[in-house]
Amino acid sequence: MTLTEARDLLDILIDKANNPYFTTNEKDEFLELALTEFINKYYSVSDINEQARAALKGFVTSFLDQSGSDVINLPDSIIFSLSLEVQYWQPNRLAISTEARNRPYAKAKQVSVADFRNQVDPFNKPSYSNPIYTYVTSLSGVPQIHILPDDSIQNKQWYYIERPALANVFTASNSVIEETYQYEVVQIAARKMVANIESSNYEVQSQEAE
Repeated sequence: MTLTEARDLLDILIDKANNPYFTTNEKDEFLELALTEFINKYYSVSDINEQARAALKGFVTSFLDQSGSDVINLPDSIIFSLSLEVQYWQPNRLAISTEARNRPYAKAKQVSVADFRNQVDPFNKPSYSNPIYTYVTSLSGVPQIHILPDDSIQNKQWYYIERPALANVFTASNSVIEETYQYEVVQIAARKMVANIESSNYEVQSQEAE
């Protein structure tokens, strides 16, 4: 389904004599809202539901950072962080190759900003095998991930859910979601458009959908 076809389907779903006319930009805004609801719906159960993971698979992005920095600048398109793994190197270990000095990747645990620098519990202090991270906004307003331990970092492997452009969701080929899910996003958008016109009708449809 292309984006033009999605807009045309919206016209069909909300076609009523007394309904107001929606512009192309307005339709796209409702599709954006519907896409957010779609992602939130399936993300909330993705840990326990295979169907949810299948619905979101096209939104998952991987990022390999080999800079050695303890900071990752977050892209504007990020919605949810899924996992972060950090690989440290062992500076005192003699090896034939640099690669042989690398420790195995360790999954980082997310903590609050308050707990990030004040790990008073000795059993939960960050280590090379149990790193931690938190979200921080820089002085210039850039959202970031900060990691501890912050030394000897070799690589960072990060997986997150990224907001796609509508043109990548509704396209005739290589869409990030399957056609069944395309229709679901359009149906959510149609309910939101109807809600904009007659809220009581939307409440009934939402209850029936649940």
